[in-house]
Amino acid sequence: MPFYFKINKIKIIDNKESGFLFFHKDLATITFESFFADSEKTINKCDKYKMYLSAKDEKAKEVAIAEMVVDAVKRRQTIKVDSVKDNQILTFGDTGCTLYRSGTIPDNIGWCLMGTESDQDIRNVGMSIEAVLKHPNFKTFASAFSGLVNLSKNPAFSASMAVLKYIGECVASSMKNNQDDMVGLLYTSFNRWEHYPNGERKAEDVLDLTGNMMVDYSIFGFTD
Repeated sequence: MPFYFKINKIKIIDNKESGFLFFHKDLATITFESFFADSEKTINKCDKYKMYLSAKDEKAKEVAIAEMVVDAVKRRQTIKVDSVKDNQILTFGDTGCTLYRSGTIPDNIGWCLMGTESDQDIRNVGMSIEAVLKHPNFKTFASAFSGLVNLSKNPAFSASMAVLKYIGECVASSMKNNQDDMVGLLYTSFNRWEHYPNGERKAEDVLDLTGNMMVDYSIFGFTD
């Protein structure tokens, strides 16, 4: 039962660069980072989530949560595009670019897409457990984590989605304090019954949270 999630087109309204006469071209290098949560391949089946469930104290729980963040950052899909202009439309061939694939059609899937002028902030958020534990936003996130998970009918998937949201919020926050600008940020989640009951879904010109990025994507899956 193959399942594919593809990105077909991205429009960037403002590339966050400013040209100055003839000395500086108004062009940007933009990195697009995709993070996925899949209810069929969720962290529930990974040692990271089992570590959280079996943790005996708060410190052990924090380490387990940090492991989940590190795992999500390392599993991201990256597309880097040079010389992006204002109002430029980026296309990915006539078939699109597959960002995620699975051997089964998931009942739930979540997606976070970030467009930045640098991927340094994403790497700073969670490329090591120590970096995650020392991040100024982590304590607040970790203390709220159990509540987010315990209230859900699918706690492992909710935990995975919470991790993706945490990464996005940390990157967006750090962008305010340095010269690397957030070009776009999109969060979305789907369930099979409402959004792709027949295994297919296509969407065009989906506006992101910043109002600066518009995305075309498609979902395709079928039962053998």
